[in-house]
Amino acid sequence: MKWWISILAIMMWFAASASELPRADAASQGVDARELTAAIDSLMSVPQSSVHHLIIVRHGKVIAEAHPSPFATTDVHNLYSMTKTLTGIAVGLTVDDGLLNIDDKIINLLPESVPDSITTDMRQMTVRDLLTMTTGVKPDSIIREQYDDWTRQWLTGKQAYPRGTKWQYDSNTSYILSQIVQKVTGKRSFDLLNERVFAPMGITEAQCEVSPTGCSTGGWGAVMCAESQAKIGQLLLNYGMWENKQLLSREWVEQMTTAQIENKTLLPEPPKPHGFIAQVKWWFKRTWQRLKHLFVTPEPQYSRFWGGYGFQIKTLHHPDFDVTFAHGLHGQTIYINRKLDLVVVLNCSAANEGAMFEAIWKHIFAACHDNAVVDTNAIQELQSKLATLSISPVNGERFNSVGDKFVDNRWHPVAANALGLNKFRIEKNDSVCHLSIINDDGSSMRVICGQGKWLRSSTSCPAPYSLNTKGRFAGLKMQWDVEGSFAWTSAHRLEFRLLFTNWGSDRRFVIDYWNNLVTIEDNFSPACSDKFMFN
Repeated sequence: MKWWISILAIMMWFAASASELPRADAASQGVDARELTAAIDSLMSVPQSSVHHLIIVRHGKVIAEAHPSPFATTDVHNLYSMTKTLTGIAVGLTVDDGLLNIDDKIINLLPESVPDSITTDMRQMTVRDLLTMTTGVKPDSIIREQYDDWTRQWLTGKQAYPRGTKWQYDSNTSYILSQIVQKVTGKRSFDLLNERVFAPMGITEAQCEVSPTGCSTGGWGAVMCAESQAKIGQLLLNYGMWENKQLLSREWVEQMTTAQIENKTLLPEPPKPHGFIAQVKWWFKRTWQRLKHLFVTPEPQYSRFWGGYGFQIKTLHHPDFDVTFAHGLHGQTIYINRKLDLVVVLNCSAANEGAMFEAIWKHIFAACHDNAVVDTNAIQELQSKLATLSISPVNGERFNSVGDKFVDNRWHPVAANALGLNKFRIEKNDSVCHLSIINDDGSSMRVICGQGKWLRSSTSCPAPYSLNTKGRFAGLKMQWDVEGSFAWTSAHRLEFRLLFTNWGSDRRFVIDYWNNLVTIEDNFSPACSDKFMFN
């Protein structure tokens, strides 16, 4: 019997080793633990931002990782436009297989999607133009919100610039690449990635949305845990090599991660404030700083950057470093620094992504110098900080003699709003509240919220999503995990905070009983925020 136990233990060890990156302490990989602690402090203190996952990989080993409670290591996260880089990898597989050439014309690859009348530039459009986002077509997100056949509609678009001359960010190009991959392989691009890349790397949890016509969305819609994102970064850092197996050709990765065109990205930009007057002042101040640079003073720190774009991935140059990075909305990022043999994964909800990146390059990049002193106290301090990081629940009172009388367990209808909320109910019991919501489309959720602590619920009602594509969430097979907290923050103000921990949305739900007003904010995104009256 014992030999069966030994075999099972060995099998479990191999399974674990195949699914996890190796771990090591920071100093053993030439990284200063004190600088990493400073980086954590900087990231956690950025205003209007919250870190969900952070993984730092040096020389192929995880030297630090943070998953602030209530987020967990195994939680997947919405990648948003980081999905584009996965699509770039899928295109590379078809090129490696000889099924596709980047100079192939779109109209020849997808003749069924070509409208009767298109521009001359559109007739000459190639896969390369899609990969580098240099189509010149005026970006139009409404296509994905109102139509089923996104490619056909995009091909009728207006030409803002001659193709190949100017970089313009356009998620439609990534979707069309995904459709091309499916056309030439007979498989959805994400299925191809699962078979050829994810499975050999031990990535089993990745999923992606699909379009109304059944293609992987390509430019958005993927979910994946942070460790898997780190593996993707390591794959690109190693030019397509994974555990002595070439999953993607070195030639493709070199092209993909090399700037093909300049996009003039300036990072980190000063944060843009809210409000018209504040934004006007911000614009004049920034313009004045740049004019002063021309005649009087040294250039602002953020203008020392210039950006480029490879194949569905960004590049950034600074006098002190070069970095390639996959990037998604709200700060989902994989940073790849080949000179330092470093990969940094960050998942967050950030209103000021530039400040998040500044903390990474000022502290994490600077910490890698291969002669780091082994400082036991610094290592222990870092490990202690990483283990105790948390996102604060709502801060306030559990009981409110004035406000508690308003909580009557009945359904409150709400005024018409952009979020599709129809009515809500609050059920209060000692230190626990249940927040129930019914939406206009009939979907509903009931989540438990703790006072001064997080409590977890699971719901089939999709998480808040700042993208409003037609058929969104299609193709995802998942329940949404919600961590909730509540408190009275004033005499008549009851506030809830909901963290969708396997998606990334961060929703604040505030009920002002004095003014009969509900305020909802999500991820600091205007598209997911609104104020409206209730009865």
